[in-house]
Amino acid sequence: MMRAFLLVLLFPFLALAQNNAVLRGTVINKNTLQPVAGATIQGGGTGAVADSGGAFRLALPAGSYSVQV
Repeated sequence: MMRAFLLVLLFPFLALAQNNAVLRGTVINKNTLQPVAGATIQGGGTGAVADSGGAFRLALPAGSYSVQV
């Protein structure tokens, strides 16, 4: 019974999550191969800023996008 309750409780969240995507990556300098801290990543009408290690996370609705750094 508890498993059925958890499934019913989680189902709406799982259904909503299917329309979202996360683009993750690391921005590196192509000449030095070092991470680029503070780089701005834009795509799908939203943006993110790379952390000190060059890593970023951009949450978007599922689909195809052009991304600009």
